[in-house]
Amino acid sequence: MEESENSATDLVFVYGTLKRGFYNWERYLRPELGAEFIATAETVEKYPLVIEETYGIPFLINQEGIGHNIQGEVFAVTPSCLQSLDSLEGYPQWYDRHLIPLKCSDGRLRYASVYTRNLDESPMDWEKMTFYALYSLEQHDQFYVAGLAKRA
Repeated sequence: MEESENSATDLVFVYGTLKRGFYNWERYLRPELGAEFIATAETVEKYPLVIEETYGIPFLINQEGIGHNIQGEVFAVTPSCLQSLDSLEGYPQWYDRHLIPLKCSDGRLRYASVYTRNLDESPMDWEKMTFYALYSLEQHDQFYVAGLAKRA
């Protein structure tokens, strides 16, 4: 990702369909779209990562201390790329975006934005769901229903 002196970047932590090799990476986080892969990472705190049953959509719930340390990837993104991600995630109606600390594979502690499901807009009995530490490509291929309208 080329940066001019005036182009600021934000760090974003992705844990689901936006990871490299997954469906939405190709559409939102390729370098020519304003994203640069920084490192693999794991959340410092535990969170519940669940997979929605109907469409196989993975999402984090902002309940720190419950679940697992979540594995994912960190990207530096331009403001226009972040705006595209906000649109994909339905921010701020369907998802919230906030900073969390991450342990990165390069040994650094970084803070990055993460999208978490807004439970006020989508109430569910998440406490009865299975929590995951990693959304794998195998789960993605088995459960994710691509090409849906943004919000079913």
